[in-house]
Amino acid sequence: MDVVIQEIVSTVRAVSGESLLNERTLAHIVRAVLAATEEQQRRQQERGADTRANTATPGKEN
Repeated sequence: MDVVIQEIVSTVRAVSGESLLNERTLAHIVRAVLAATEEQQRRQQERGADTRANTATPGKEN
């Protein structure tokens, strides 16, 4: 079955891709990503330290 559209009315707004992320917004995003990455690394290090402290090494006393 074919659909025939007789008329379309639309508003189109063209925006430069460069204007969507100004320097301030980009800096905010970068700070948020860095903070999240540092937090994730800190948690992994803590988890690793907990695991190492509880794991016996063959031939060594804990």
